[in-house]
Amino acid sequence: MRTRKERMRMNVKQLFQEVRHSQRELDSLSEQLRRIDTWSKSSTYEIKNVVVQSSVSRNKVEDGAVTMIDLQNLISEMIRSIAYKQWYSNLIIGKISDERYRTVLRCYYLNANSWTVTAAFMHYDPDYIKELGRNALAAAQEASEHLTVSYHNS
Repeated sequence: MRTRKERMRMNVKQLFQEVRHSQRELDSLSEQLRRIDTWSKSSTYEIKNVVVQSSVSRNKVEDGAVTMIDLQNLISEMIRSIAYKQWYSNLIIGKISDERYRTVLRCYYLNANSWTVTAAFMHYDPDYIKELGRNALAAAQEASEHLTVSYHNS
């Protein structure tokens, strides 16, 4: 059985890992939202001017518009969730006093770089950077325990 501290440490590590993996997802969702917005603006004129020959065709057009709005809302909510996790991660990292820890966490987790790229950026040995990363996670955990802002898995 894990102690409360071990469970909390896993939560901070899990949060950072989610943020690390969400950067590509955020870029993709933003692009999808942009495409939907562009399509909906260009299609609004076409939908308004469609000569509907039956009520079935009209319903299909209306259903398609509702589906696009639902998709836009879903993507917007996902983007807000990812952005909040990034903001909260930055808040935690900002509370860490050691600049090396802040840099390794930002480079690896927030910028989604590999350990090799992070090591090169910081001018450290790749093996040492992983140890520094573990120590940085411990510091992040400690920093998160002193925050008054709550984090909810969303």
